[in-house]
Amino acid sequence: MSKIILFIFLLFAAVCKGQAIRCFGDSFTQGLGAASQEAYPSKLSEILSYPTQIIASGGASSTDIKDMVIADSSHKNYPTILWSGYNNVNLNPSVVITDNEWAMSSLGHTRYLVLSIMNNCSIPKGTSYYNNILFVNNKLKQDLGIRFLDIRDSLVHYKSGDHYWDSVSIADDVPNHFMMWDCVHCNAAGYNFIAQKIAERQNILFGFGGPLALDSVRQTARRTRSTILHYDVYNLNGVLLKTFTSSSKLKSYDILAPYPEGVYIICLNGKCVQYMRW
Repeated sequence: MSKIILFIFLLFAAVCKGQAIRCFGDSFTQGLGAASQEAYPSKLSEILSYPTQIIASGGASSTDIKDMVIADSSHKNYPTILWSGYNNVNLNPSVVITDNEWAMSSLGHTRYLVLSIMNNCSIPKGTSYYNNILFVNNKLKQDLGIRFLDIRDSLVHYKSGDHYWDSVSIADDVPNHFMMWDCVHCNAAGYNFIAQKIAERQNILFGFGGPLALDSVRQTARRTRSTILHYDVYNLNGVLLKTFTSSSKLKSYDILAPYPEGVYIICLNGKCVQYMRW
């Protein structure tokens, strides 16, 4: 077993030597609302002990960010995170979907994550802006499968311990007040939370286990525990098969009972584990 673990880490070092996780986006990726060292890419680098690179511009549209990705073609083999669309989703949602998917298809690999578009206290449930955001997020989740990370939903269901604000977040379907710097951008705690959620998908970014120790994953999961359990079921190609919520934890064989024998990925509140159905 020790030889296998050593081989994995040597393989990781060989594949990723000299690389960094590229983080494309707008002011959210820049970490507006927190110090530069508290932006999510900086916190992700701390968690994974792996370098990150911010390629972002405040106010950038999804088309601007798509062009950034394509322009950086000499590094397209690097693990990549895309957070794009907030600034133009209410103008043309279909363009945001096309831009995001085109940007990722230009990479030529699948070691990437696309983060969901955020709404905020000025864009609560029921507004047309909110409906456009959910339309784009749902379509990207359907198309990208496990490579789409719904950080908006995770921030909505974050439990701060303050019953009033937690209730407001759920009722309006907006990110929790305690995770926000202003009505739009996260604070340091919010960006750190996002970095933790991304770290739970490190196997996607690195193509296998990645550098984060299992104990760290477990600690992260405890810190981000939610009373509402959100399940996503994927096949090994990353295609989303089913998504649902539950008030109690379910057994993997019950979740996979409707499916034929094979290997599947079950994500519980964003933490993903591979299971065999046989």
